[in-house]
Amino acid sequence: MKNKHKEYQVTILAAVILTAAFFILYLIFNLLFEVLLKSKASVTLIDLISYASAISICIIYLYIIKKTPIFSSKKAEITNPKVILLIILFSVGLHLFFDPFNNIRIIKELYLQKTLIPHERMIEKSFLTELFSYITILLISPFAEELFFRNFIFLGMKRKYNKKIAIIISSLLFSVIHFANPINILITFIFGVLLASIIDVYYNVWLVIIIHFTYNLIYSVKALISDFYWEILSSLRFNIVYWLVWLIGIIILVVSYRKLKQIVIVIDTEINVQIK
Repeated sequence: MKNKHKEYQVTILAAVILTAAFFILYLIFNLLFEVLLKSKASVTLIDLISYASAISICIIYLYIIKKTPIFSSKKAEITNPKVILLIILFSVGLHLFFDPFNNIRIIKELYLQKTLIPHERMIEKSFLTELFSYITILLISPFAEELFFRNFIFLGMKRKYNKKIAIIISSLLFSVIHFANPINILITFIFGVLLASIIDVYYNVWLVIIIHFTYNLIYSVKALISDFYWEILSSLRFNIVYWLVWLIGIIILVVSYRKLKQIVIVIDTEINVQIK
């Protein structure tokens, strides 16, 4: 028991140290980039900490907690077309469900002041910063965060305590590193709860990694077409059509979530029958 507590303490300490180290290294690298190429890179403090923490989590898992099994012994048919379709629908449903939360300030101003807040264009970033952002969002974050928060924290705490406590604590820890604003913490907490409940049934981290990747991919596409997305919101002005689409998103989310868990059970049952 003491060894387990010590392992968690070492993990947390290593995460803090590595995050600080990557933070400093990226600042130096970014400064050199600006000096050598004379191109100013616009990177926020939150960006830097997010990149640093994602990379440090990945390294911690691979080198410090490598004794913890990464993947379950259960075989997983993630290439099953039904699973792929459900992952896409689940991710789309999540984005539709979270959209009012992401636009809460705009909705508030529109209903209270009867005015639509002007579209805030994204700050132009250097090529290096953009590249690093997409690598982090699409590759490092899904892999590192799911290995750490779902496979290590959630499954580890589930064995020691119970499922509900494990889901809440792992999701809270997951939301803390996404501290851009209170709304984002709420969104990532819900996201963490859903993924933890899925891996609880599937018991294979690849599924939640792919779901996380798909969700982040849709987020990246929305960022690339932000002007077009804003034009749609401006034309709808959060009217009845917008809220109908939101309700459809909730239905897609709920149905795909349930079907995803059901098809997982069916696949596992078929494999178990074949093994017997």
